[in-house]
Amino acid sequence: MEGVILAKSEPNSNKRGELSMHQRHFSEKRYRLRAGLITAMAIAALVGYIPGWTVGASAATPKPITVFLIGDWTGPGNNLTGIPDSILAGIDAINASGGINGHHVKAINCDTQENPSLGGECTEQAISAGAVVVIGDTESSQTATDALLNNAKIPEIGSAILVAEALEDPLWFDTTGGPQAAFVGMPEALAAQGAKKVSIIYPTGLGPVDSQLVSAFEEGAKIAKVSVGNVVGVPLSTSDFAPAVASALAGGADGLVAFGLGASEVSLVQAVRAADPSIPVATGTFTLTPSNISALGSSGNGLTVVGTGAQPTENIPAAKQYRADLKKYFGSAGLAQMSDQTFANWIDVQIFKDVASGLKQVTNKTLYNALKNTDVTSTGGFSPPVNLAQPCKVCGPYVRLLDPTVTFLTLKNGVLTPQKAGEFHNVFTGKNVQVSATNGVTISGG
Repeated sequence: MEGVILAKSEPNSNKRGELSMHQRHFSEKRYRLRAGLITAMAIAALVGYIPGWTVGASAATPKPITVFLIGDWTGPGNNLTGIPDSILAGIDAINASGGINGHHVKAINCDTQENPSLGGECTEQAISAGAVVVIGDTESSQTATDALLNNAKIPEIGSAILVAEALEDPLWFDTTGGPQAAFVGMPEALAAQGAKKVSIIYPTGLGPVDSQLVSAFEEGAKIAKVSVGNVVGVPLSTSDFAPAVASALAGGADGLVAFGLGASEVSLVQAVRAADPSIPVATGTFTLTPSNISALGSSGNGLTVVGTGAQPTENIPAAKQYRADLKKYFGSAGLAQMSDQTFANWIDVQIFKDVASGLKQVTNKTLYNALKNTDVTSTGGFSPPVNLAQPCKVCGPYVRLLDPTVTFLTLKNGVLTPQKAGEFHNVFTGKNVQVSATNGVTISGG
């Protein structure tokens, strides 16, 4: 099965110039597993050949804690490698400080490459390997993987619910609103600029994710009291966005959500600017990586950008530590892929660490029972506090969006600037929350 990577997280070498284990994995030495050839025994055998991994650990060697990463990190027009890099950097930092109560944290990392058929196979392998939690699930096959994980009673800590099933899944602890909340908030961001009729351009070919993001956009239009213009889907392979832009603007649309994956976001925004330089345009921070912002140049000026947390460049405690971890383990290449989405996934690792550290034994069952009683009292300034024990009571069907707040930003001269520093906006109630952080991630309960 092309696209599956088993990567071990280990402390970075002290030798100058030597790459860490998964720096090597993410470069020339990727361990890829083929479909039909992998069983739990095969996974254990492969693990045994990687230096530092212990199979059948004795009492003198604490058994590693296995976590599962899964997402469309790469694929047609897509580059989300900043997400696994950020999660693995957080795991590396945990291991460098002694692990969790002496237990090394081991990562199974699966790149589904926008191929829905890979998600189920990856998930079955992770279950066989004893994964106790999923962190950073960002893949188009969430419907299939969610069913498998539910059957195995494995909880998920994440910030990118993409399908309807996960929105009501009690095993999913969505620590930020992610793309769902962002798409609900985009029509309101356009309405604030005077738009009365808003259209959307979005990528197709992502299975049930397509319709779910459109549904979130339409829900946001109702809340913002604006009409929906044209809903225009484009294939992932699209390179000429001019026809799609013309369709979206037809019929008097005066506001536009322009969402493309990876580098296609640049081409899409440039096509919109060429067709109508003055129309208000909204998109999400999760597609505006530093490389995309640089490529946009002046065509990005004035973009309204909806985020799901503080920016990783901000001068807040969590951002400082996040940048330090990412730079230490992935260098400048890691920093180049930062966004509030990658930052959110690093926060997810901190929550996992804090909850797991309070357990005598970390299993999927003990971790789930602790998570459902956890109150994250501080995210280090990334977002408002979030109570994992309480489903969202104001979010309609989006009950697992435990923090349905977003941030509104403006892109100008290559810099994303919050419209109101430290302010988070609840997309369902319209209320604003001001956040000021003086410490890192802290929890209570568990």
